[in-house]
Amino acid sequence: MQTTLRLRAGAPPDGGLSRPARVDAAALAPYALWLLLGAGVTELLLFRTLSRVGVHVPKHGAVLGVYDALVQVGSFAFNVSTLTAYLAAGLLAYSAYRSATGRQPLAAAGALLVLTLAGVSLLLSFAGGGPATRFAFGSAAVVAMLLLAGQAWRGRSPSGEGPLRAAIVTLAVLAYAAAQYHTLANHAYGALGIVSAPPGTRTALEAGELLVLLNAGAVFWAWSGVRAGRRWRPGALQVIMPALLVLTFLGGYFGRQDSSTTAILSLWTLGLTLYLPLPLYTLALGLYACAWAGCLSRARRDPATMGDVIALGLLPVAGLTLDTTYQVLVALVALLLLAAPHAADAREVNAAYLIHHPQGRLRVHQLRADAGAPARR
Repeated sequence: MQTTLRLRAGAPPDGGLSRPARVDAAALAPYALWLLLGAGVTELLLFRTLSRVGVHVPKHGAVLGVYDALVQVGSFAFNVSTLTAYLAAGLLAYSAYRSATGRQPLAAAGALLVLTLAGVSLLLSFAGGGPATRFAFGSAAVVAMLLLAGQAWRGRSPSGEGPLRAAIVTLAVLAYAAAQYHTLANHAYGALGIVSAPPGTRTALEAGELLVLLNAGAVFWAWSGVRAGRRWRPGALQVIMPALLVLTFLGGYFGRQDSSTTAILSLWTLGLTLYLPLPLYTLALGLYACAWAGCLSRARRDPATMGDVIALGLLPVAGLTLDTTYQVLVALVALLLLAAPHAADAREVNAAYLIHHPQGRLRVHQLRADAGAPARR
């Protein structure tokens, strides 16, 4: 399944610029993806997280002024990321659907369902909806995720990463499905007028949280570079970023007498209740951060793999419980990117690189030649 975008360049792959590059409308999606990632991470840190610790901020002086300014920035980023999620999901799903139609039925069905959900989500932002509507939307999202997981196992990967990537997508989808049972069961009971609590919702949510921690280990194995064995030398970013995040997490947990504040904050932001032993979350956080930093370092050498960087960055933005349609769309975008096989045509996520740098077009030409695909000029 190709979930990225084709660039129709007038210049030949040898770097000539005799004619300007022509970009179709779908090539806007990579820019939407980068904007979604930047705005999403900003709103996660400054809006979802910082705005909820206001009770601990001094109510006077410069500190309060800085706090208010940062929360306003986070609020603006939330609005930007919400709007961008519609655009990114729509363009990405449309490109995937066109590429998969007639060749990959699971991919085509999943992409079409994601495209439909993006449109319905936009309508719901204006019209709203009751428990029945939210149940139908969430159920369709789970079906789309399952289709993408199925496609991940069917996709071919010249680099041999197919099974590992498919396992990561499957773990993510199972975690989302378990968490969505908690949400959808309550919506279903609300639509039917049943006041009692649905059975097994807490167990399902806890199972989803456990799958998140397991998936962090799988992501680390896939993207950190540790599979190189003794040749692996983690970069500075792979050491500094996990250390800062782990220290911040532990400082928030042990820095106050009531550690439940951190657990509540984690639930509000990431959908994690922290019911498991704290070292497991600490380890998962460090491993995931190390993997993302390693993926970013790899993408600097091969910009065509930027889709993985975006996908891994969007998963924490989506969180686990997917409480809003915005978070559902962010999760679907991340899964669309991860479920794509690493064929040559699927390595065109970084459109800015491909458009503005002749070497980018040369790189795509080489990837297609290696994969046995005809080069498009």
